[in-house]
Amino acid sequence: MRQGKSDKSVLIIDDNEDDYRIISRYISNSYKTEYCSEKSDFIKHISSLNPACILLDYHMGIKEGIKVLEELKSTDGIKRIPVIMMTGEENPDIIIECMKNNADDYLIKGRYDKEKILHAIEHAIINSNLKKKIEEQQTLILNLSRTDELTGVFSRRYLIERIEEEILRSKRSKAVFSVTMVDLDHFKNINDVYGHLAGDAVLKKMTKIIKTGIRNTDYVGRYGGDEFVIVLLDFDKTENKVIVKNHANIINNIRKSINNTDIIFPDEFLREASVLEKKTINVSGTFGIALYNDSISSFSDLLADADRALYKAKEKGRNCVALFDDKNIQFLNINS
Repeated sequence: MRQGKSDKSVLIIDDNEDDYRIISRYISNSYKTEYCSEKSDFIKHISSLNPACILLDYHMGIKEGIKVLEELKSTDGIKRIPVIMMTGEENPDIIIECMKNNADDYLIKGRYDKEKILHAIEHAIINSNLKKKIEEQQTLILNLSRTDELTGVFSRRYLIERIEEEILRSKRSKAVFSVTMVDLDHFKNINDVYGHLAGDAVLKKMTKIIKTGIRNTDYVGRYGGDEFVIVLLDFDKTENKVIVKNHANIINNIRKSINNTDIIFPDEFLREASVLEKKTINVSGTFGIALYNDSISSFSDLLADADRALYKAKEKGRNCVALFDDKNIQFLNINS
C-alpha cells in the first residue's frame, strides 16, 4: 500500500499541456508535479527544482525529446536524475534509441494508467538511488586505493601511476618536472626508542610540512616506510637552469622546515619508551632530486636517478639536498 503524498517532485517536459494535466491527475496524490514546455529553459528549471524524476516527451515541436535527453544526461548536476521517456509510438527503434541514450524507462502514451506511471517513477527513483550508492562506494574504494592510510598522501601504487603519466605528458609537451626522494634520518631509532605510535606521529608531521611547502600543482606520495616522493611540476617553457633552481629552493626550504620543527610526544606515546623524560625531539630529512630529461623512459629510470642523489646526500652527512643532473651530483645548501 502506497504512503501519502511525497515531498519529492516530478517534472514533466512536454509540448502538450493537456498531456501534463492528465499525468498530473494520475500522480498528484503521490508526488508534486511541475510542468516545463519545450520552449522553456529546462536546464535552469531542473537545476532550481531538483526533481526526483523527469518525464520527457519524445516528440516535441521545437526541440526533439531525444536531443533534450542527450543534454540532460551530459549536464553535471542533472545527469543522475532519472528520465522516463514518453512516446505515442510503439516503434521498437524509438525505444532502443531512448535506452541507448541512457533513458531510465519509457512509457507509451495511451497505454499507461495511474498504476503504470507510478510504478515506472518509483522504479526509476529506486534504481537511480542504487546507482548513486554504487558510484559513491566505487569512489570511496578508488580513493582508498589511491591514498596512504596513515598520512593521507598518495599511495605508492597511485604515485607511480601519476609519475608515469607525467613522463608521457612531458615527452609530448617537452614540459619539465622533478622527482625528489625523501628519507627521514635515523627514523628506525625513533620507533625503537619511542615506539611506533611516536613514529607514526613523526610521519604525519613530516607529511604536513611537505604539503605546506609545495605548490598547488605539485604532489607527494608515501613510497614506503619513512620514504616519500615529492613531484614538482612546471608547465611553462622556462629554462632548465631556472626550473632546477626553483625546485631546489622549494625542496631545501622543506628540509629547513623539517629540521626546524620540534615534535612533542604526548605521555601515552612514551609509556613504553626508555627515555620518558625526553618528550620533544627534532628530526631531519635527506633529499635526492632528479630532473626529467629525454633519456628517461619510465618511473624506474627517474627513481634510480633520485635514489643516486639521495645516497650521495646520505654519504655527505644527511640533512642535505643533492641533485642528480646530467649524470652529475650537486649538493645544495648543505646543513644550512
